[in-house]
Amino acid sequence: MNKRIIFIGLFALQGTVLFAQKQPLNHTVYDGWQSLNASEISASGKYISYQILPQEGDGVFYLKDNINKALLSLPRGYNASMTNDETHVVSLIKPKFDDTRQAKIKKKKADDMPKDSLAIYTIATGHLLKFADVKSYKMAEEGSAHFSFLTDSKTTPSDTTAGKSKKISKISTLHLFDFVTGDTVNFQHVDQYAFNRLGSKLVFTKKAEAKDSTSTIAGVYLYDLTNKALKKITNGRGNL
Repeated sequence: MNKRIIFIGLFALQGTVLFAQKQPLNHTVYDGWQSLNASEISASGKYISYQILPQEGDGVFYLKDNINKALLSLPRGYNASMTNDETHVVSLIKPKFDDTRQAKIKKKKADDMPKDSLAIYTIATGHLLKFADVKSYKMAEEGSAHFSFLTDSKTTPSDTTAGKSKKISKISTLHLFDFVTGDTVNFQHVDQYAFNRLGSKLVFTKKAEAKDSTSTIAGVYLYDLTNKALKKITNGRGNL
């Protein structure tokens, strides 16, 4: 009888100790939780990619092979895509969480907010190439030789009048990137763009500034990647 009472007492004491060791669930615990997002397996099954995202802060994009070997760890990487031939990975990179937060607190204009960057990773060599101030990128549905991305670059007019401040403007530039050579073909004042299914042709629209009534650049353009030939299809504003 006494042994039974002692056993029950020890069991109750052990339960009390274990309960005391458990951390209560509050906001400090939630902040430490992380989630798995955007997980994908390549068409051949050779590569696996995914994001690890905290509740608040900067996430990380990971690329591994099918034996769990880490190939790439890209801080703040997101919206990543692999080429159809599985030789390259392209990913956008968000600005640092704290930088964006501070910019919002200071109520900066949209043009002055921190911008995305872009990373191009070559799987065979491990080479990582980055570009700043990237708005978007696109790949062909089937082609693997090229992809395009759009950037914003700040420019200052060369003609300045004494006593007047220079007005800084932005030019959107479309970059056609060659995965083999690393070269780019660039087109300025681009608004929208898209590849055909095979990635052999790139179509895009250009627009002029509203105040520039004499400009003739506005229109829809077609670039033939095979012949490296540019042709203007229509004049004026167009939509893709």
